[in-house]
Amino acid sequence: MNGDRGTIRTISRIKTIGLLAALLMALNTLKAPPSACGALASTAPPVAPGTVRQIKVLPDQAPDCTSLKSIAESVTRGCRNNDEKAIAIYNFMQLTHYHRQYPNEPGGLPVLKEIHCYGWSLCGGLHAVQSAIWRELGWDWRFVGWDGHTTVEAQYDGRWHYVDAFLKFYAWMPDGKGGRTIAGEDDLNTQAQALIQDAFVLDEGRHCVYRKDNPLVLNGLNANWRAPAFRVCGDTLADVVGGLKTHRGRDRSEGWAGIDHADGGYSAEVNLAPGFSLQNTWDPMPDAWYWAGQKLPPAHTCPGHKDTRNDPGFGLILEPYIDSKPARSYANGILTFAPDFANDAFLKSALRAVVWVDFASESGFEALLAGEISFSAGAQTGYA
Repeated sequence: MNGDRGTIRTISRIKTIGLLAALLMALNTLKAPPSACGALASTAPPVAPGTVRQIKVLPDQAPDCTSLKSIAESVTRGCRNNDEKAIAIYNFMQLTHYHRQYPNEPGGLPVLKEIHCYGWSLCGGLHAVQSAIWRELGWDWRFVGWDGHTTVEAQYDGRWHYVDAFLKFYAWMPDGKGGRTIAGEDDLNTQAQALIQDAFVLDEGRHCVYRKDNPLVLNGLNANWRAPAFRVCGDTLADVVGGLKTHRGRDRSEGWAGIDHADGGYSAEVNLAPGFSLQNTWDPMPDAWYWAGQKLPPAHTCPGHKDTRNDPGFGLILEPYIDSKPARSYANGILTFAPDFANDAFLKSALRAVVWVDFASESGFEALLAGEISFSAGAQTGYA
């Protein structure tokens, strides 16, 4: 994707200081693209002439992640009830996130930026993201503390529902109307035997659990290889039961551990001034990652990709992109600036910042005019 190309015009000579000023001006016309992880601007910069604004490239079989609202709408499209919506958002969280540590930025990290630039956190951070998407559906939410764990519940259809994107767990209970609904923490705590211990079975070979009424069967007439797996990172049902016994407190914070519902001025819109192009990649580039204060790149700490292998909710989608890698990690984007001094739109947008123009002869400048000089800046994207 490239900026606008305008009427051709010729310029003779410009000293290097003018090129630098032009570059700074052009960079300043851009709002942060979804793959950029730099500081947030408090106000929108001026838009340069010829800038292509609000670029969106959307696959037809994936959610629109431009905003929290578009995520909520596209992820839950086609769901018949609120329980289906809750599970769709849970599956989205599994697809787009893994657990590592809490990412952090000065002043807090907006949920939307966490989705675009990081894609990893711990329990409270993941549940800040999940609850922000619930909020777009008009649901209430509350954070609940366990010993060593932060959970979150959603309120819809007149009751609370527990969906844990970190421990990878939710459970069903009768809804009192002949059907079923996702249970809340109080329900699970008082009916742990019936709703948890009697309802799930451990697959000892895969080290995860399945519902007894929806088991994994890989062959035969009753094959059910799409059965959802729970606790795929190694936690046990006993861990859930024990944790529920310690649950306490109800906190309706608008974020957790520095990951905030509010956008903080961050936007996922891509605006490209003339001379700029942005290319996102599936794969990481060596050492091209950002994690404040850390010396190791972010990566999922669970070995062997057992989560993607065991859960059909996202494994079949992710496997083509992670099969050869040791762990779910990060990807990159490349923002390239290649000045075209024969492009009228570029001259109008960038060269108005030039502070020194010299029409005297200068060695090597012909290469710049011919478009043979450019440079690129790396950017980090969230990768699950």
